Formats: sequence, C-alpha cells, structure tokens
Amino acid sequence: MVGFRAFCTGIDLKQLTADEIDMSYHERWEKALRIFEQMEKIVIVGMHGYCLGGGVQLALAGDIRVGTPGCQIGLPAIRESLIPGLSTWRLPRYIGWGRAKKLIIGGENISGEEASNIGLVDHLIQEENFFTHLDRVATEYLKSCSAGSRMSKLLINQAFEKEYDEFLTVYFNLQERTQFSLDAEESKKAYREHREPSWQ
Repeated sequence: MVGFRAFCTGIDLKQLTADEIDMSYHERWEKALRIFEQMEKIVIVGMHGYCLGGGVQLALAGDIRVGTPGCQIGLPAIRESLIPGLSTWRLPRYIGWGRAKKLIIGGENISGEEASNIGLVDHLIQEENFFTHLDRVATEYLKSCSAGSRMSKLLINQAFEKEYDEFLTVYFNLQERTQFSLDAEESKKAYREHREPSWQ
C-alpha cells in the first residue's frame, strides 16, 4: 500500500473554510455520481485507509464495494454543518433508515468490518496486497459481466423509484434487449461448445 493512505478523505476543508466552494460544486458532484449509477458498466469500488464524505458518496454510487476490515468509513459533513450530499438518499437504500441516520447525523466513523456487517461493504479483503485481492474480486464479477448483468444493474437501481407496473415495462424492454443481444448468442454458443462464454 505504498503511497496510498486513503481511498478518499472527502471535501477539501481548506477550500471550504476559504469560501471557495459554492453550489456549483455540489451540482457537478451529484451529476458525476449519477453517471456512475446510470452507466451500463459495473462499477467496483475498492476502499482502504480512510473512506470519508465524498468517498462514501462515490462508493454508494458504485455497484460493488470492497473494503478492508480496518478501513475507516464515515460521513463527517455534519461537523462542518453540511449535508453529506445524496448519501442521504442512497445510504438508507443500502442499510435502512435507522442505521443511515446514525451514520449521517452522528458523523462517526465505522470500520470496514462493521460496514460489512450492515451491508455497506460487499467484500472484505486484506490490506496487504490490497490491489491483488481487489483484482481477484473484480475477476469473479467479470465472469458474469454479460448484457444480462449490466441490464440487471439498471433495473436494480430503479427498484425503489418506480411503481410495479412502470418497473415491469422497463423490465420487459431490457429483457428483450438482453435476450437478443450478442452476449445471449455467445452464451448459447458456449453452452453448445461446453466452454465458458466470452462476453462483449
């Protein structure tokens, strides 16, 4: 882990105290995070050291979170009398209202191990040889990174936003797109040839 003390320690407090951060900063930031959520690619976030504020927000906008047991995760914005962005919208979806309120309103850090226990972190890996372990996790997801998994991501991210009938319509559209994709054809071919598929 030479040269990597932290995943992200959040907003630049020097800029904040110098009044160099205006609302355009927050608008650009949320727009960037939404791109991560809406892109078809699967986003895997590796968290080590400190993952604070904007780092947690970025991790929540990703799809799979990988952390170390000792990683420090927190939303300290409340100490600067700020709202920690749309973690107020995303975090309850992962860990429930009560736990989200505890983290956001309390502003305290939790360890990667505790984050794993409450569903905020999906995989725990050792800090030593962090990137090697992270690559192994990513490789496992690549094995199933077909059009089906990418379209599933898009659906899952709308699960709390749409009513059943609207969600069903989106599902049918994406299922049709998936079932007749190049990846679906490759899946059938791989099955016939008794081999692993090679996704697009």
